[in-house]
Amino acid sequence: MTGANKLAEYVGQNVTIRALPPPLLHASLCVLDAVYAARQKYEERVDDGKGGGVIGRYVSYQGIARSRGASLKTGQEEDTLNDLINLTQSIGCERFADEVIGFRARALILLPKSKRDRGEKPPLRSEICLKLAQKLLEIDALNNTLLGLRKWADTVDPKDNAFKPNGQYAVKGIGFDTWHYLFMLAGNADLVKPDVHIRAFVKQVLGYEPPRPQIVQILREAAKILGITPKQLDSSIWDYQRKNK
Repeated sequence: MTGANKLAEYVGQNVTIRALPPPLLHASLCVLDAVYAARQKYEERVDDGKGGGVIGRYVSYQGIARSRGASLKTGQEEDTLNDLINLTQSIGCERFADEVIGFRARALILLPKSKRDRGEKPPLRSEICLKLAQKLLEIDALNNTLLGLRKWADTVDPKDNAFKPNGQYAVKGIGFDTWHYLFMLAGNADLVKPDVHIRAFVKQVLGYEPPRPQIVQILREAAKILGITPKQLDSSIWDYQRKNK
């Protein structure tokens, strides 16, 4: 039995396939969600669906009507990557963290010992959001809007080396998992985010932990066997792990 078959069998017997939440409606929120979700309690820190967390506070600060749904209503304007960039640059990354989202989280970067000894700290995630938004516009100016970002996310073929320092998508503080998650938030349903929950699940079922690119491929094949999208499988496993860890 292949790894994909074994995983699909286990999911079919143990995991409830959940419906995906409504998608985000703004390109800016895709960047914020992707950067701030890493190693956080999602409902507590990122989006509780009730106006709290990073998403809720940003939406309130910007005066955005809705954060999620099928589409924007007539007369509603999208909050673009340029809107996120302009706000962050106008008040600075520290004020953005403190006054806009109320969350002074730092990037998941391990600094050299010499810098740690001098008391230096990793950059704020608000700074990483700024750099990520700028990189996305550098890749393609059409990525400014959710429609453009979605078209790119649906066609991009992420490779492991694309995220490394000299790769075409390199942003310090943004790795393999976060890039995949960003593509998923933008609308790509054919990917998974091999974060700590997904990797632990795969290791539990298969008895070993494959490299991240292989995990993505195994889950994509398992999703096909189950007749669902990889994104839906990712979401269902993540929810299962959160409830059963």
